[in-house]
Amino acid sequence: MKVSDKFESILKTIVWWCKPLIEKCIRNPAVIFRMDGGTCSQIVDYVSFKILAEKTGCNMLMDITWYDRYGEGKESILARPYNIDKLFELEEYRTAGKVQAWLYKVLFSYFPSDDMITKGFGVNLGTFKMPDAPCYLQGYYKYELAEIERNIGKYCSLKDKQDILDPDNMVIYEEIASCGNPIGVHVRRGDMSVEGGYWEVLPNKYFINVCEDLNKRDSVFYFFSEEPQWILDQIIPYINIQYRIVYNTAFDGYKDLYLLSRCKYQVKSQGSFGEYAYILNSREDKNMVVYDKDNPRLWKWSSKL
Repeated sequence: MKVSDKFESILKTIVWWCKPLIEKCIRNPAVIFRMDGGTCSQIVDYVSFKILAEKTGCNMLMDITWYDRYGEGKESILARPYNIDKLFELEEYRTAGKVQAWLYKVLFSYFPSDDMITKGFGVNLGTFKMPDAPCYLQGYYKYELAEIERNIGKYCSLKDKQDILDPDNMVIYEEIASCGNPIGVHVRRGDMSVEGGYWEVLPNKYFINVCEDLNKRDSVFYFFSEEPQWILDQIIPYINIQYRIVYNTAFDGYKDLYLLSRCKYQVKSQGSFGEYAYILNSREDKNMVVYDKDNPRLWKWSSKL
């Protein structure tokens, strides 16, 4: 155990024994909602937070201190910075201070019963009864995707492209806008390809088959990935297509999300990146492709989230 970890463990014990006194000193009890994860997780958390605050009328604060640790490391593909405000104009919301968030997490974390937890999803706030304040809601409290989709426009709106993109990415945007059939392919490797990754890596053949099947005369495939060399080694040699590989660091992943959402097609990888690009896509002719292990070509259309 590190010295800092040992010190924190001792401090938590002291704080826990002082809980009755601390509760008496809280003048305006709040419900604190933790935000964590990458850009798409931030969208889910932010919109869920806003819906819940409006429906309950509670004194709610957002805890974004997770990003003090995991938002660092520019060379790391595992870095997850707080960047939702670089993509959207957000409605104002209040955040908890570092000490306040830590105390609430130690003393007032709320753990739901097993019957409230949906496998692979967490706690569905659509059927959730808010506990009394003070309370700390830690991780995977969210509304279902369809509810998030209905409310994104209510609580946040995309910034102008000039405010989102730097000059290099603006060039890619102009290419996509002028392309007759732009196909955006999200290839999630990065944190997937390291030991202990969150998801099973999708087979190479999935991406190859999709590219073969969607390739037309005016098609250009835009690959978005944190591992561009993997695409050059494992996909490009096996297909004959027009393509561009778009690479932004983890700190600029929101730019990838915006550019992917401008394509006619969103080819989904693991996680929710492709889904949110599809949600943000304003084109009437948009389409989303998802992995389907039971299909001989390993993919299918999915216009429903």
